[in-house]
Amino acid sequence: MLPPLADKTMGKSLRHKLWIAFLAYRGLAFIVLYPIVLIIAPLLISGQPGKGAYILFLMAGYWTTEVIPIYVTALFPILLGPLFGVLTSNSVTIAYMKDTNMLFLGGILVACAIEHRRLHRRIAIKVLKLVGSDPKM
Repeated sequence: MLPPLADKTMGKSLRHKLWIAFLAYRGLAFIVLYPIVLIIAPLLISGQPGKGAYILFLMAGYWTTEVIPIYVTALFPILLGPLFGVLTSNSVTIAYMKDTNMLFLGGILVACAIEHRRLHRRIAIKVLKLVGSDPKM
């Protein structure tokens, strides 16, 4: 069996093969190389602000490129904040447990339950039966 890129690169030039390999592995390269490039932030800004800037820029880069899912990137402050000594785990996690966040999470859970049981379709059918499908008012 051929490697995954072998069938796409048969009979192509070396430059074309390198380009295809780059496109296939650019996400992995960004995940590995971007934190190394950002090491400059804690070196330029000393102390906790530099470490906080590192976490902020790391999250911003991963959010904009979406090489890591956004919901995983959102957990970076919980993991990296206490690890770098920027904040305690209690002060970081309390921000995730605000009343508005819990209300938002509850709304998402209710919406998922409605969609899972296809209640939205049943409601739409009942409304169409009651009102009718004629667009005239």
